Amino acid sequence: MLRLNLSREPAWHDLGHGVRLLCAPITTAVRYQVRHDPQVVASRGETVDEDGLPVLDDLGRALLSLAAAKAMAKAIVLDWEGVGDADGNPTPLSHDGIEALLDLQIFFIAFQLKVVAHADLLVLEKNV
Repeated sequence: MLRLNLSREPAWHDLGHGVRLLCAPITTAVRYQVRHDPQVVASRGETVDEDGLPVLDDLGRALLSLAAAKAMAKAIVLDWEGVGDADGNPTPLSHDGIEALLDLQIFFIAFQLKVVAHADLLVLEKNV
């Protein structure tokens, strides 16, 4: 049985390697904000198909996914643990830090799977 937490409270998500993110829920407003983020819009390119969807090659899709993940993280991450500077001192949360974290593929994938996909499952569960 799949058990989904439908709480609207922020929750901690373990991304592995000692890194945890405290994230607000991904709401419709957050999704709208991400779709209209300047970096996301720029990553879409100008070529669209008959349905108005961007026509992208594999690299274009990867760059769009990364831009969307960064915009999403900047919108919902409230705190983090396990992120430090070169000397091992804890680093305060910042938009530049979030971007640097998601530039590391292992954390980008973990964020997509444990935070974004989890929210998508909640949407599906509510629509059943």
